[in-house]
Amino acid sequence: MDRFITSTSVKKIRLDVEPAEAQNVDDPTTLISTHVSLAPAPYYKYLFDEFYKLRNVENLKVTAVCQNCSKVVSGSTKSSGNFLSHIKVSLII
Repeated sequence: MDRFITSTSVKKIRLDVEPAEAQNVDDPTTLISTHVSLAPAPYYKYLFDEFYKLRNVENLKVTAVCQNCSKVVSGSTKSSGNFLSHIKVSLII
């Protein structure tokens, strides 16, 4: 029967504890870490130096202004597809 039971593990981090204190992960006040970086992912950060001016970052959504045509482009911090597609289209026109 054990092979049909699926277990999920969630890493819990206690945010209000000093490093020297012991942490109890079974404590109900323990928070689940949902920290999201507020900056675009480093692997396409080069886009925001030359092609885009960063306008807003909310959770996973990034909005930026194209420096070539002043159009607002939305995308995700996990993918650079919208930004790269817009560069291809705007440089051809």
